[in-house]
Amino acid sequence: MKQRFSYIDRTKGLAILLVVLGHLIARETPPGPEIEWYLAVKDGIYTFHMPLFMAVSGLVYGLSWRPSVTTAGDLAEAQRRAMRLLPAYLLVGLAVFVGKLTFQSFTPAVDNEVDGAHELLDLLLRPTASFSSFLWYIYALAVLYVAFPLAFRALDGRILWLLPVTMVFWWLPDSKWFAWDNLKVLSFFFVLGVIAGRHHEVTQRWLGLCWLPALILFMAVVPMGAEDYEIAGWAAAALSVIALPGFMRATESWHLGVLDVLGRYTLIIYLTNTIFIGLVKVATFHLGFWHTLYFPLVAIIMTLVAIAGAIVLKRYFLPLLPPLDRITT
Repeated sequence: MKQRFSYIDRTKGLAILLVVLGHLIARETPPGPEIEWYLAVKDGIYTFHMPLFMAVSGLVYGLSWRPSVTTAGDLAEAQRRAMRLLPAYLLVGLAVFVGKLTFQSFTPAVDNEVDGAHELLDLLLRPTASFSSFLWYIYALAVLYVAFPLAFRALDGRILWLLPVTMVFWWLPDSKWFAWDNLKVLSFFFVLGVIAGRHHEVTQRWLGLCWLPALILFMAVVPMGAEDYEIAGWAAAALSVIALPGFMRATESWHLGVLDVLGRYTLIIYLTNTIFIGLVKVATFHLGFWHTLYFPLVAIIMTLVAIAGAIVLKRYFLPLLPPLDRITT
């Protein structure tokens, strides 16, 4: 049986909450003045939340993964893990395509409209440039589940060597193909998380020692990262993977049930949050509330609906359809 660690669930819960908050406005802001407060919050979130998410995913992977005796065994395990993600990725992507095609015919409130069936290819080939680019992380994680054990075997088990290898990726050219534009940056954080998971007792000791100074520095550099200071952005990302898991571990005795719940429903919230947010946007647009004057209230409604809608869907409806329930667990 896999052991669950409360601080990991809570860190996942915090990370998915940040994802939802970052998705409230996609491309076009509501009409009217004074939306800068949200854009500043969003820019701050985007300096660190995906490196944090990737590091925690690597940590969970590192706790459970063990190398196989043969390459064939590694590939079988990689396929099993990837196929836990890809069916849900493709199914939600198809649902988003159909939803956009339907709603864009009668409302201008749809972001990133689709032009035709040919765009479905982008789900497989260019996920970060697709009509459902918000799903790219699921795709990237599936790629890493396949690539990591092969890279581990190619380096004869010298896992630390993967850190400088993935750092070299940062200087390679960008490309939208196969999510490389995000994988080249975030693979380092996944490997860092895997190493932390494989040496978890040491990791917990270091988190206990370092989380407070890391948290203080993190809070200092995030605002600068939000202002597009590149070094501050990198520092915020690096500090977040120590400060926030460490803080969650240091406060395990606190009653933070909301984060516990979010941590258990991370996958379904990630898959569906933008769909629920989009439905709220369409409703508020046609009711005349899609305006910066009302946005604080709309933002609260969007966040609650995105989280509660995903949890209700997973707890009460998907169990009625076991294949869908299985691929979203």
